Amino acid sequence: MRRKKRNLSVLIVIVTLIIMLLPVSEADAETSASDFRMEGSTLVKYRGTEKNVTIPDTVEVIGRSAFEDNKDVELVVLSNSVRRIDPYAFWGCENLDTVVLGTGLSAVGDYAFTKCTGLEQMTLPSNITAIGIQAFGDCTSLRNISIPAQTTSIHETAFDGCYQLTFHCDSGTVADEYAKAFYEKQQRTAFQLQYLIQSIQIIAKLKIQKLKIQKRLLRQNLQRQSLKQRLCHLILMKYPEACWVLLI
Repeated sequence: MRRKKRNLSVLIVIVTLIIMLLPVSEADAETSASDFRMEGSTLVKYRGTEKNVTIPDTVEVIGRSAFEDNKDVELVVLSNSVRRIDPYAFWGCENLDTVVLGTGLSAVGDYAFTKCTGLEQMTLPSNITAIGIQAFGDCTSLRNISIPAQTTSIHETAFDGCYQLTFHCDSGTVADEYAKAFYEKQQRTAFQLQYLIQSIQIIAKLKIQKLKIQKRLLRQNLQRQSLKQRLCHLILMKYPEACWVLLI
């Protein structure tokens, strides 16, 4: 199964690269270029609505929040000219499911793909040496990621909230050690969550039992008060002079 998923990922990359090599008309090129707001070589904001986006080779930096909360984009291909992804660049791109990283990028930056909940698998090329703070944080659908042996730095929070994740990496690498620690953390979290749920259930049962007891005592008290009131009424009817005694 893992091999099939990996082959599918490779196939997606190949198809994407073929698309990149296809000729583009001048009209289409102008339209595509207008979707990118640039400041020098930095892509400040993507303003288009395309599902498949190829970053132009004039871009060296994908700026802070450039694609943040974009609900249209599903596939992004980074050209080899891109060397940095600023924080929150793809934050909250819920429908983004495929990302192809170029050879110019040496790191997946802090919060780069945080909350990309549609992202299911990721293959990092050999040029990626570092993965930053919550780079893939809360990517809740991310199930498979392949990390090369060349990756020597992975922040401890890089994959926080990725509860279904399986790592594919070489034994003895930094990624392998990270994966072991990640799985152990997941197990501890699952145990703590299970303990918390059980504790809440026990507390809820105790509170329900307490409420039942209180309700029963209240009902008994009301019954006693009702009986006392009836007795008092009968006594007063027969012995009116006993009124002062009942008031004591």
